[in-house]
Amino acid sequence: MLEMDAPITRVTLLEDRAYVRRQARLELPAGRSRWHLSPVSPLLVDKTLSAQLTGGKVIQASVERSLPVPPEPLPAEDPALARERERQRRDLQQQVLLNERELHSASTFLDELTRDICKQVGWGVEETAAWEKQLLELTEWKEQLVEERHRLDVALEALQQSSVRPRPPAPPQSETVTEVLLEIESSSPQTVNLRLEYSLPCACWRPSHRAVLNGDGLELQSEATCWQNTGEDWKEVELVFSTQRLSLGNEPPSAQPDTLRTQKKSSEVVVAERDQEIFELPSGDLSGLAPAPRASEVPGIDDGGQVIHLRAPQKSTIPSHGKPVRVALSSFRCDTELENVLLGEVCSEVVQKSRQRNTSSDPLLAGPVDLIRESGLIGRASLEYVAAAEGFALGWGPLPSVRVVRQSRQGSEEKDDMLGGWMRVKHTVEITLSNLSADSHTIKVLERIPVSELKQVEVVFDAKNSSPGALPDANGFVSWTVELGARARQHLKLGYSLRRRKEVVTA
Repeated sequence: MLEMDAPITRVTLLEDRAYVRRQARLELPAGRSRWHLSPVSPLLVDKTLSAQLTGGKVIQASVERSLPVPPEPLPAEDPALARERERQRRDLQQQVLLNERELHSASTFLDELTRDICKQVGWGVEETAAWEKQLLELTEWKEQLVEERHRLDVALEALQQSSVRPRPPAPPQSETVTEVLLEIESSSPQTVNLRLEYSLPCACWRPSHRAVLNGDGLELQSEATCWQNTGEDWKEVELVFSTQRLSLGNEPPSAQPDTLRTQKKSSEVVVAERDQEIFELPSGDLSGLAPAPRASEVPGIDDGGQVIHLRAPQKSTIPSHGKPVRVALSSFRCDTELENVLLGEVCSEVVQKSRQRNTSSDPLLAGPVDLIRESGLIGRASLEYVAAAEGFALGWGPLPSVRVVRQSRQGSEEKDDMLGGWMRVKHTVEITLSNLSADSHTIKVLERIPVSELKQVEVVFDAKNSSPGALPDANGFVSWTVELGARARQHLKLGYSLRRRKEVVTA
């Protein structure tokens, strides 16, 4: 069997998998030959393996997996030897106990002799020869006991080492050895190019962006954050990032029965309040721009319902460690319009907002955006799907020098006509803006009033109790443009009434 060297040259990353391409140059002999490639990832999906040649014919392409051979167990120990070793160990331990007792006695006798000599010297008694003889005998006895204890310890340690059996060799780190086997037929000796492709799980990618604001210009850098733990490193490979969903739409939706029943019409009208999201189309020339369909509600990448392939401009290396790796995709620079916006109902802060247009040829996929200004990273925002030449907005955090106080009051319900068929509730919203800095600011204030879809419920805008310039649009939004000077303060007021018929009940 011949061995081939086929390094990874290209990887196509999808939302939940990766397609790997390997390329090799083979010197084929005449007739049939067998080739193998090892090692490859054990997660390789067998049914996705494909092999293509510029010459010759691939008879068979398969994946073979093998487990490492476990080490042979050690032979059982002789019971007679084990019993003999245990007997020797008990004998040595008994000798150690006797030695400890004798050593304790020798130390005690030597201490008592030393104290007795000190007392006799204090009384003027001098027996130097006898004292030297007794000290010499006790010292020699103690040294013999210490040497005997050392000999016993060495014997015990040697016996313990002889009883320890050697451990079997550790198994290999990889539990499965995977290789690709190819059987190729060639009519004559020739040199051909081979391309292998297969699919791997445990790999994914998600889009991310970096927005750098510098003056009136914005530089947006699109990146792909990818993870892979497939068991093989991708070194200096060409990367392609795709939004294709191979498993989407395989099963038709199940039809549920829809039962129709008749019921008596109620005399009461039950209404409920709901919030509705309003989408803004980009301003300017809309020719050639069609509204992109909304993506299906599945976890993954929002590509507007259209498959997108993004190619990295440079080769990259992604090791198999499961950690995120960011790969640069594209970047563009565009002009931006900065404005200060207050959405008092959502947040009581004046937010700096930039509006710009996607001037690149590729769409911007939905994902997180790192916000960077002259001082560095200031936070993170999110970006929805933005088509080419479409406008989008980014928020750059609150304006620190402006304080906002918003108060909303609701009056009591009262009759609105002589017959009492209509009821009215007055609502008032007051906003106070305070500029704490020495610079003036232009602030766009946006409020809203409810919009009714029933003739039994009416929303009446109160122009007398509202600040000048307030006029609701078809969606109920009311906006002011406030010129807030240095150290200045300004008040805004919005009033409206909610009228309903007496048979209307709120949910």
